[in-house]
Amino acid sequence: MLLEEKYIEASENEKLRRRMKRKNGKTYRWFAHRLDNAMQGSIILDIDEVSVEQFMSWNKQDLENGKKSCWPACFESIEALSKILTDGKYKYYILYASYGMRGWIISKDYICYLE
Repeated sequence: MLLEEKYIEASENEKLRRRMKRKNGKTYRWFAHRLDNAMQGSIILDIDEVSVEQFMSWNKQDLENGKKSCWPACFESIEALSKILTDGKYKYYILYASYGMRGWIISKDYICYLE
């Protein structure tokens, strides 16, 4: 269950998600992301879909640390966040890229455009 906004300052992800939902009136498909060492010219080489359970396991410490600042969203417990992601049918995507960039995205799906 999400905590009320008046009690916790929303993270940047949460603010963006709210703006997206208000703007088009539709349910958002993107939930959160984390990109480390992102540089101009980085090329995504591969994207792997991994279970939400693995995300929760691999990122437990980061989630606990981000909880007070509503990162990646406002949540009461790790179990509550897991339920939000599972019930919302979100997926965890790991990005593999050139130049040392690494990261992940939680969304319902993604579209890959090749040029």
